[in-house]
Amino acid sequence: EVTEVPVIVSSLTLKFAGGVSDTLSGVAGRTEGVRVRVRFSDGTEFTNMLTLVDWIPVGVLLAFSSSAPSALSVSAAGVMTLLGNHYEQVAVTATSVCDAEMTGSKSVAANLSPAAGDVDVGNLLGVQFEQIGDTLMVRVRLNANGLLKNFQIDVVIDDSVVRAASCGRGAGWTDGEFQCGINDPFETVSVIGNNANSAATGVLEVAVFYLTVNAGAQMQISATLRELVQFVDGVQVRVTEQAIVAGDGVALVRETSGRRRLAELQVAHARSSSAALSRAGSARRLEAVSSATIVQNVYTDWVMASDCDAKNDVLGDLDGDGSFSSYDVYAASIVFTGINLGEVSYAGLCPVVQQRLDQTLNGKFGLADISYLLAIVARKLRFVTNVNVNASDVLAGENGELTVRVSLADETGAAVTSQTGVRAEISYLAAESAANYSVGSSAGTSPDGYWLAHLAGVGSGVYAASVTPHYSWLQDRAFGVAFMLETVDANGASATDRRFPFFGSSDALYT
Repeated sequence: EVTEVPVIVSSLTLKFAGGVSDTLSGVAGRTEGVRVRVRFSDGTEFTNMLTLVDWIPVGVLLAFSSSAPSALSVSAAGVMTLLGNHYEQVAVTATSVCDAEMTGSKSVAANLSPAAGDVDVGNLLGVQFEQIGDTLMVRVRLNANGLLKNFQIDVVIDDSVVRAASCGRGAGWTDGEFQCGINDPFETVSVIGNNANSAATGVLEVAVFYLTVNAGAQMQISATLRELVQFVDGVQVRVTEQAIVAGDGVALVRETSGRRRLAELQVAHARSSSAALSRAGSARRLEAVSSATIVQNVYTDWVMASDCDAKNDVLGDLDGDGSFSSYDVYAASIVFTGINLGEVSYAGLCPVVQQRLDQTLNGKFGLADISYLLAIVARKLRFVTNVNVNASDVLAGENGELTVRVSLADETGAAVTSQTGVRAEISYLAAESAANYSVGSSAGTSPDGYWLAHLAGVGSGVYAASVTPHYSWLQDRAFGVAFMLETVDANGASATDRRFPFFGSSDALYT
């Protein structure tokens, strides 16, 4: 029945189509409709004004708006488009054209999902980042559209607002090598994985890290995909230096009065990759860089060198592209596989390549070397570019100096001058003579009773110690020299995977 009595909208209720309840997620550009239940003053009701009424244009009755149109827009026809992440829920509102006071609103989280080859940082559902107490838990997910072999992701935070407390392996990356570097520098969380035999594919949670709140702010979180290696339809595909889309966003951080202990922040799937390093180190007990019997005119000098041309002089560069990254760790894994399959021999490789593979300096190449390379990428360990043990003045009956010099470089090839310590274990019994140092200092005595020395930084990445016995060198005493590397983060904190013994050590920290 047609009547001339005017009616007005008495209520508006919004719902979302496509199964959307609290979160509109997906890749940028996803669209979903808004359902609007409209009740008029005469009791007439339409369960969805946008689809049930085709004789009146929607825009004649309703106007749509979004509280964050840059993240989630709404067209005049009531179609939502996901454009980006937003730090709080977005209010989608329908307003009666005839009565601006008559509105209906519903909130939804705008949360991007990673497209193929992209990385998502934050929550899967709800707003991208959610603070609980004084903590933000941040998940890192990578969308591999092939078999994921290698990745290197740098997440950048505002260290004036938060600090990284812990980081570990994600539930989607349970096998293979893994490293997560935090607080080195403070503003970067580096997530690195490598597994040449991986069959992992799809959207994979590769890491989880925790941030502790220090101040309140709207904090930008961004990331760069430094390396991505996967096999797509049997073809290796490599992506480098790609800014991520899904993980780029803002966290609404609120300062809290309470502080939880960092020890309470545990990552369920964290597995330290230092185990392989520790096992490799403890298997060698003082395989000496310099080994000699102290008699007249003993002289030992060992220097790393190569006698073949390399494509470049970039430390750790195994693929010849002029840079060092997680891709070189992957290249090392391929060589390791080739050796195991008998396709290549380590001895048959160019000495420069052998040198770049043998990071643990034991004259061989194994899994521990791959782990060591990965730890360098994560800025937890250093390149050893030169080792020099000079015993030319070590003569029986005299107290000439034994000098140990170790040269170190960081992941960029720059000389290391900070956040690094080097100790040496000299297998000369402290019970037979105390040690006097003109360079460096005593670090006590090892469990085996040998001298322990702190090497001093003398500039240009060189750490050195010069030592003599309190009296004189004893005749017919065999001795060896091992050295131990340890790094700290920007907080001055170390960890098991920041320590490595070269040539073994009886020091409890390295066994």
